[in-house]
Amino acid sequence: MIKALTENFSNIDKSIKKLMIKGIKFSLLVCLISSFILFTYEIFYNSPDLYYIGISVFKTGTIFASAFLGCGFAFNEIKKELG
Repeated sequence: MIKALTENFSNIDKSIKKLMIKGIKFSLLVCLISSFILFTYEIFYNSPDLYYIGISVFKTGTIFASAFLGCGFAFNEIKKELG
């Protein structure tokens, strides 16, 4: 399974791969921001809203990462079929 995934990733078009990598970097940045928010909550422990904001931002980052991966593979297959 992992071998097939790495083979598919190595055969992706360069422009799609570049966009996927930039999207994953953006997602990691969002997850780092959420980690900072959750760390701030852990230190001060005043507002439960800060916890919910941190968790929501983390969920958003992971959803972005999976969307960039899935859409990258899908667009690569579409591009192969068209041309």
